[in-house]
Amino acid sequence: MLRQFDEQFKAMELNEQAEAVERLFTWIDTEKLGKLTFREFKSVIIRTYNKKLPDGILVPLPVEEEAAL
Repeated sequence: MLRQFDEQFKAMELNEQAEAVERLFTWIDTEKLGKLTFREFKSVIIRTYNKKLPDGILVPLPVEEEAAL
């Protein structure tokens, strides 16, 4: 799974990479503290191991949807 993420990430433009990282961090930061806690880190490791990444986490959002965030 990490290999697939790496391949998709490398194929992106820099601005798309920044957006993908932001969406990934937002998904990981379940406590919405703006930082990654150890509990969130453990949770994401387990979810990733169990292949529970959200579909399209790397796909850039349409401008309208991003503005709504």
